[in-house]
Amino acid sequence: MSVSLEHEPTIGPNDAHAEFDGTHLKFYVYGGELRHEWPCLDVGVLDGNSDADQTGYHHKCPPGNGYIVGKPQALNPAEPAYGNFFTPIEDDPDGDMRIHGRAGIGVHGGGSALGSHFDDPEQPLRPTYGCFRLHNADNEEWVRAVAFVQAHGGTVYFDNLQQ
Repeated sequence: MSVSLEHEPTIGPNDAHAEFDGTHLKFYVYGGELRHEWPCLDVGVLDGNSDADQTGYHHKCPPGNGYIVGKPQALNPAEPAYGNFFTPIEDDPDGDMRIHGRAGIGVHGGGSALGSHFDDPEQPLRPTYGCFRLHNADNEEWVRAVAFVQAHGGTVYFDNLQQ
């Protein structure tokens, strides 16, 4: 399947841009300066199976650009599936998530299969149902970066470059 790259968001001086390249989540500030780079996982729980989910993405986020990052949500107490924070990713103007039947995708830590280790700072990265998983310590840094941009009136745009 091809990625729709028709929509290129206009990045303003208060905005930031994040992209997932298949192994890392990268955070750029206005002017294209790479500010952060974290190991990240978007391996769907069905990867390696011949049975794809209804979207054909094995429970991964569909490729696309111009997704909008929502306001990070603190989870108190921490939830095994997500860790301490969940940051929603909203659909892009081309509707790539909607077209592929996806919703509720975001960035988080945690890992239900890790038992009591789900909230360790450097917990193993486990497959998800379409979200992007960071180590918990990195997720806290991501949340601070997103919250800073949003507190200054900016928008964080998100591109999923993974095919």
